[in-house]
Formats: sequence, structure tokens, C-alpha cells
Amino acid sequence: MMYSSLWFFYGLIFFILMIAVIIDWFSMLKQKDLKLSYDGPNEIELGTKETIKWILSSNQIDQKVSKSCNLKLPTSPHYTFPKKILNFNPLKDESFLFFKSEVFGSKLARNLYTEFEVRTQSLFKLWARSIYFESKELLPPVIPSLTKAPDQLFEEEIRNNSSLFVGSRSRSQTHRPEQFFAHRRYRHGDSIRHIDHKKSARYQKLLTKTYDSLQNKQIMIGLDTGRAMAGEIGGSNKLSFYTEAILNLAKNAIQTRDEVSLFTFSSKVQSFVPPTRDLSKLTNMIQHNPNIRVHEEDTQFECMPLAIRQLAKGRSLFILFSDFSRPSVQSFVREQLKIISKKHLCVCVSLIDAKIAINEQILKTNQEQKIDPGKHAQMIYGYWLENELQNFRHNIATTKAGVITIPEKYWMDMVVRIYMSLRSSVFL
Repeated sequence: MMYSSLWFFYGLIFFILMIAVIIDWFSMLKQKDLKLSYDGPNEIELGTKETIKWILSSNQIDQKVSKSCNLKLPTSPHYTFPKKILNFNPLKDESFLFFKSEVFGSKLARNLYTEFEVRTQSLFKLWARSIYFESKELLPPVIPSLTKAPDQLFEEEIRNNSSLFVGSRSRSQTHRPEQFFAHRRYRHGDSIRHIDHKKSARYQKLLTKTYDSLQNKQIMIGLDTGRAMAGEIGGSNKLSFYTEAILNLAKNAIQTRDEVSLFTFSSKVQSFVPPTRDLSKLTNMIQHNPNIRVHEEDTQFECMPLAIRQLAKGRSLFILFSDFSRPSVQSFVREQLKIISKKHLCVCVSLIDAKIAINEQILKTNQEQKIDPGKHAQMIYGYWLENELQNFRHNIATTKAGVITIPEKYWMDMVVRIYMSLRSSVFL
């Protein structure tokens, strides 16, 4: 009798334990019960640190997450995280949990899928489960530095391209408030004073002059995606610097009510956006178009004039983004700009690595100090490159175009400031 009661007692304990284990298993949060969202700055500048938060919330009112969940940060070359992450609950609501961490922008990134692991525990901590959240919206994009360029550096670039700015002013003053663009057949309602008598007599048909209104401004952007754009600067893809600058430039241009068109090309025109004031069209193309990548082929700059003729509504400001440190690129660009600059104001913009931006005085100083041969060779290359770019700038000036070279630190700021200076010089 005693043994039977013991067996009953042990069986009852076993039954209770099994019920507890089952209840504990079902007490764990599932993927459908949780939502992880980002709360922090919209962007992180490259080489800077920001404090950001994530909010883990439960879809079930009666679910408690404040004591049962931990967040594991992803491993990514684009971001650097501290070893520890702080979790807290300032709302005193057990259905919400806040995680806070400092994030360092190590490498340019945008629309990057990242995977976060949330580790949940059961009520009695007998079970644990990993829940993964993968999204492009859980970490902010890393953009180039927004550091403002020193006025001295900006003014030096203006002086180096003084003929471009002087020429644009003289062109903008030739016919105010409009500038002659082309001839076309006379239509009913056209102003009689715009009829070109000489052209009409020559072609035996009534021709009238058409003009560009200076109130309707158009910015054309050309992006080289050929072999010359491969490689890295400061640990980030070179092409990413250019696409970020284009987005920033387009944003500022549209805010000033200018129309922006964009085309990318390598051996041929890969993609384009017609003139628009809708920033989302340009953003979607740059961020989601598979052709916005480096193509392993030499760039054929001969395709630029045709693309510009198809996109240009009239006289425009054409900004060409490419790496002009290669002599082969320089020669081809110069020939094409001779054609394009007859109608449009052209500017070539190129990013230079701050590590090789060396002047003659620095080179002589380091020679006297007998520095490391490898570093000295890099400095010699930087000095040679600066001379080559200076010669290229002088050659381009003969085509009435300009060349702007910008260090990576001031890349974003200088691109916009050069555009605004050209805009006020040409159009106002």
C-alpha cells in the first residue's frame, strides 16, 4: 500500500513537471509575436559615431518582453559596434524593450540587408529560441562626410576654373532674360520679332528663333560606370562616393526648382532618367537599378553627345562624374567636351584620395626627413598625379569647360557648392 502511494506521488510530481515544461515551452515568444523597429538618425557620416536605438515590441498585449529578450547585433564591415549593448525600458511597459548602442560608420552603405538576432527565453528559463529579423531599415545608411570645405580650398578651385565662370557670365548676359537656342518653322501665334529673315530667305521657309527661358533651368548629370570607376577610396567603393554625391546634388537642385536629368554609361548608355523635379525617380534608379555598378569594360565617352541631345530641352549645365586621373580618360573626355561645350556649360568632377593629395613642399620636407620608401613612392605618385590633373585642367579650359577635383573629406559639400556657384554665375 505504501509503495503504491509513493508511485502515485512520484507520478503526480512527474505529471506536474511535464505540464510545467509544456507551459514553459509555449510561453516563449515567436517570430509573429515580435516586431523590431529602428529609432535613430536618418544617416551616419563615414568615420563618425552615432547613438541609435531599436525598439522590440510585442503584438500580443499580454506578452512580456522586457525580461525575456536580448538583442545580438550583426557583424558587418560597414558598421562597427561595441561589445556590449544597453537594454532598458523607460516606459515601464513590459510589452516594449529598448536597445541602445553606439554605431561607427566604417564603410559607405545604403539599402544594406542586415540580420539581427533576438534571443528569447521561456517563462521558467528552461527553453531559449533565436528569432531573426532581416531588413534594410534596421540600420541607417553610411554616407560620405558632410564636413564643410575651407573657404580657401573652395576659392582655389574657383580660381583654377576662372575661365569657366567668366565665360558663363558673359554667355548669360548676351540675351536677357532669354538665350537663343535653335531655329524652327514659324507657327501661328509666334512673335513676329523673332523671325530670322536671313535664315528664312536662305531656306525658302519662314523660320523663327527659339530661346531658353532662364527661369527653367536644367542640370544634366553624366556618371561613368566603366572600368576606371573600380577600386576603393578610404576603404569604401569609389562608385558609392559618386552616387551619394549625385543624390545630394539632385536633392539641392530640385529644392531650387531646377530640373535634373541623369544618365550612366560605360561602353554604351546603360540607363537614364529624363528631366524631372521628382527626386524619387532619381533615387530609385541609383539605389535599385542593377546597371548602377562598375562594368568591366573601357568607357566609350563618344556616347555622351547623343545622350545629351536626347535629354536636353535647351541650354543646360552638364556635370560629368568620372575618375580623371587616368591619361586615357583625359584624352577621350577632352575630345567629346569640344562638341558638348558648344551648346552647354560643362564641368568635370572627380574625387581624389586624400592620401595622395601631395604638394611639392610636403614632398621636399619628407625627402629631407628620409621617410619610409613605400610612403615616399606614394607621395611621388600623388605629386605626379596632381601635375597631370593640372595639365588636364588647362587643356579642358580650351574647350570652355572646367575640371573640379575634390578630396574625399569635403566631397559632398564641394559638389553642391560648385553647382550653386555655377548656377548663380550662369542663370542669375
